[in-house]
Amino acid sequence: MKILIVDDHLHIRLGTAVSLREITADLTILEADSLARARQRFLEHSHIDLILLDLSLGDSEGIATLREVRAACEEAGQLPRIVIVSATEELDLIDSVLNEHGTGFIPKGVPGDIFKYAIQLTLAGGVYIPELYLRSRQARALPQATVAASQENAGKLTDTERLVASYCVQGLTFKQIARAISDMRGRVMSDLTVKTHVKNIAIKLGIQGEGKAAVVAQISRLGLRFPVERRV
Repeated sequence: MKILIVDDHLHIRLGTAVSLREITADLTILEADSLARARQRFLEHSHIDLILLDLSLGDSEGIATLREVRAACEEAGQLPRIVIVSATEELDLIDSVLNEHGTGFIPKGVPGDIFKYAIQLTLAGGVYIPELYLRSRQARALPQATVAASQENAGKLTDTERLVASYCVQGLTFKQIARAISDMRGRVMSDLTVKTHVKNIAIKLGIQGEGKAAVVAQISRLGLRFPVERRV
């Protein structure tokens, strides 16, 4: 497994690397101190599984950093999960991260055990989002849907819905999900069909009238995991 740490502070990269090695020894850790260096890493290394990304770099700032990293990954033919590690925990920023297909948000300064849990959850196919954000967005959940009921309904997802959910957790767009499933099954699935599956997933998980970002947030809230086959 390859994890790329993108942060312009050396001591943070070193500390993060130490924590990651305490979680798993089966790991190659790459580092980049800028957006430009991150782009170089994508070209030098194939099959990067996870990027831990600080949005404030010397050559890029804010949500544009996530957009640039995603674009650079796609240009390099890679689709790693991208988890934001940020000193800013603003709710609107987390909204933007999810809407731009980020696959988790870890505030800097969280206790070491929380950081390790967040990474372990990510590697197991889950999503870590701060509890403060999830509580603030609780109104998005259906009033009658309890956590227990939603978790039970998660077990009723069809095989295709679980596959779509796993790709949502990976941060793929509807178009990318449609392409991946089409390639896997040898028959065409449209991004409109993917959108319908996401809507059905949302209903089963206890939310309605929301898109992919809200589904990912609810997956985090319910502690669900959608592991994907590791790449060789």
